[in-house]
This record gives sequence, structure tokens and C-alpha cells, in this order.
Amino acid sequence: PHGPLSAAVGGGRRRARPPATLPAFAGTSTGERAMQLKVIGAGLGRTGTASLKAALEQLTGGPCYHMFEVFEHQELVAVWQAVVRGESNDWGALMAGYTASVDWPAAAYWPELSAANPDAVVLLSSRATAEKWWASMEKTIIPILTMELPPEAESMGPHRAMVIDIFD
Repeated sequence: PHGPLSAAVGGGRRRARPPATLPAFAGTSTGERAMQLKVIGAGLGRTGTASLKAALEQLTGGPCYHMFEVFEHQELVAVWQAVVRGESNDWGALMAGYTASVDWPAAAYWPELSAANPDAVVLLSSRATAEKWWASMEKTIIPILTMELPPEAESMGPHRAMVIDIFD
């Protein structure tokens, strides 16, 4: 595989240049900007999603939604909690301004995001084996989800609850 994505993440021999891209948003009749994801990541965390985020931002010419966004914008936790509870499916509000998505929590809803963005490519990232994926999860994510939060990290409580709810 020596396509642009392969080259961007180190698998190709030539240096990738971002392709000419369409605008990230399609205008509506009211002048509002509608969500238009070009790529929807369906892979779990610990499958190279941070590298994919960087590559997709270069290839799509716009920002890629990743779990990092939830850390940076704590107000999104409540919105994602509403999605998890089935009280909201406002993908436009969550993905406004993004050209791609990877990692949690968006990857858990790739079918819904795909339905809302029928022209988007669905990209599945994975590890070599399920055992290697689990070993990585066990070293990184699982301890964070199961440890007692210290007082200085109490703000992580709602975020962690949202992630655990997705798994349930």
C-alpha cells in the first residue's frame, strides 16, 4: 500500500502532499454551515488513532475529532452523556467544524456518523492482534478508568463516567 494515507503515516516511500479537498462544510439554504465529515474512524483507542488524527488533518485540510477534544472541551462531556443515554443525536453540534473523526467517543457511534455523512469514508484501524490491543489497553486506559481519582483530578469524573457508559 503506497497511497496518500500510507505515505502520511510512514508506510510509503514518497512524501505525502495533502490532496486538493472539497470545503469541509456544505452551505445550507439559510447560510448555516452543515457538518460534513470526510472520514469516520471506526477503530478503538490504542489502534494508532493519535497518528491517524495527525494524518487525517493533513489529508482533509481540517481538524479531526479525537478523545483529545473532549479533554480540551469539558462542556462536551454532558453532550456525549446525552448521546450515550439516547437523549440526543445532534451529530452536527458535536462534529461542527471537523472534517474527520477517530477514537472514542465518536468511534463508538460510527454507524450513526456514517448515516449522517453518507459520502464519508469509514476507516477501521486495528492492532496486529486482539491480545496486543488488550495489552496496550491494560497498560494505559484501563488503569485510568478503574483507579480512584485523586482530588486534583476530580474534574475527570464525568469524563470517565461517560467513557464507561459507552462500554456498557
